[in-house]
Amino acid sequence: GQQLAVSRPIGGMLITEQIAKKKKISEKQAEKLKLKNGMTGVIGELAEKVYEPIVQEFHSAREYYELKTKRKVSQVILSGGAGRMKGLQAFLQDGWGLPVIVSEGRFSEEEKATDVTAILTGLALRGHNPKAGLSFVIPD
Repeated sequence: GQQLAVSRPIGGMLITEQIAKKKKISEKQAEKLKLKNGMTGVIGELAEKVYEPIVQEFHSAREYYELKTKRKVSQVILSGGAGRMKGLQAFLQDGWGLPVIVSEGRFSEEEKATDVTAILTGLALRGHNPKAGLSFVIPD
């Protein structure tokens, strides 16, 4: 099988940092606010600015993967802390035109999901054939 892993250098943590700076609060408080408010209001606007280029990059990675493997990407599994952000699943689902499933294995606020952890979680969740698939990693 063929595997494609794409790691995006920005993600949920960038949104948290921007919220903390804009609201003049700690990053821990900003993380809680991000998860509570999700993709609404000012936080939603910040998140959209961060995630819109990621939506576009995913399309490129998906097109490349499908061309090279002759396999179709049929769903996306969202793992890591950002999956707890209200409205993100729907935003990505609309942007990617694919079902987006949020993994049950979420990370707490104190835990940071590393790129390696996110990739391994995605491989484990992929199930029957972990050697074939597209892993698109957006760090928290």
